[in-house]
Amino acid sequence: MFLVPPHGAESIAIDANDMNAPHYPALAEPAVGALLRPESYPHPAESIQMLETHISWVFLAGPYAYKIKKPVDLGFLDFTTLEKRRDFCEEELRLNRRLAPQLYIDVVELRGSPEAPHIGGSGAVLDYAVRMRRFPQEALASRMLADARLTRERVDRFAARLAQFHAGLPPAPPEFPYGTPGRVLHDARQNFDQIAAMLPDPHRDDCALARLRDWTEREFKLRCGEIHERREAGMTRECHGDLHLRNIVEIEGELVPFDCIEFNAGFRWIDVMNEVAFLFMDLLDRGADALA
Repeated sequence: MFLVPPHGAESIAIDANDMNAPHYPALAEPAVGALLRPESYPHPAESIQMLETHISWVFLAGPYAYKIKKPVDLGFLDFTTLEKRRDFCEEELRLNRRLAPQLYIDVVELRGSPEAPHIGGSGAVLDYAVRMRRFPQEALASRMLADARLTRERVDRFAARLAQFHAGLPPAPPEFPYGTPGRVLHDARQNFDQIAAMLPDPHRDDCALARLRDWTEREFKLRCGEIHERREAGMTRECHGDLHLRNIVEIEGELVPFDCIEFNAGFRWIDVMNEVAFLFMDLLDRGADALA
């Protein structure tokens, strides 16, 4: 059983039984490596595995998964202080329990010393972790689609649940900048600035990127009024923010979204149709046009 790495990030997996794994020496914090030991947990955990992404460490121990945020500042998120990591753990719990209360249990303290950390108990607080229940990798919607188990009936029930969730959310207050035409265009333009710096072959790819940038500017002019109207009508709400198939899992026959965006309010305070469009595009990209 595994917990999928957050936000589609690549991960490395380290098992407690393979302390000579190639990536192990690269771990930055002594406490992180020490959490591969069973005695660090207040429950039986014979085999411990760690998933590492660019923003977190996730320890799979016994029936639980413990997600610890890395002390990093990537611009779009800032986890550099203990207080911020605690607050974002609490925010992650709050947001995800709206849709997946059966997965998200609580926020726990990492105590002790870097050489001998443990979950809970006594000693100085080293950090915080979100504690979740584990699930089998095969239950992810992405795996279900690949195995032809993601049926139209399941998707229809999920769509109805998502619509009900969106309908129950309060609209963004008027003073919020999110969802306004200016904010939407700013975010779209920022994408191109970031992509331009990462092109593998600028001479070949610049023209394609320029065409897409021009199309975006033209489309914004055509849709600006609609964006404004939807913002005024209250369609910008505190959504999931990262709704794709690897962030949806089947639990007791129902598709359940998890791992929503906690670290950047602008990523989740979006038009509800943006949320729908993200999953729609993921299905199209995977060749599931009928389900989309």
